[in-house]
Amino acid sequence: MLNKKLADALNMPEEEIEGVYKEMLKVSVADKQLNCGACGYNTCEQMVAAIILGTKSKENCVYYHKIRATIDSLNEFITNTSEMLEVIKKASAKFAVFSEGMDKHLDTLGKLKKNMKDTFNGLDNDQ
Repeated sequence: MLNKKLADALNMPEEEIEGVYKEMLKVSVADKQLNCGACGYNTCEQMVAAIILGTKSKENCVYYHKIRATIDSLNEFITNTSEMLEVIKKASAKFAVFSEGMDKHLDTLGKLKKNMKDTFNGLDNDQ
């Protein structure tokens, strides 16, 4: 309904107005009615009208910058997390190879211990 009044006043389709709100990253009714005034207008609706008329841009909206910064931070977090997962995968693969090698060495040591025990037991029995 909010968009309809503005659309009628500006003589344009509601879809175009909704598109401006989306560009401003305002998707809910509450987002569209924040009306903080930081852009110089009393309402977000007036700001949308100014954007449509070309006298303002979405970058003049404090909310846009706040949401954009949050999105950028989340994207950076996801990128960093993805990079860390790759490091962990590589380390895990190296550990698996190391672990396999250690298992072989431990098996060899176990056989050596058994052979030594058998040898020493044999020496005890010979005396």
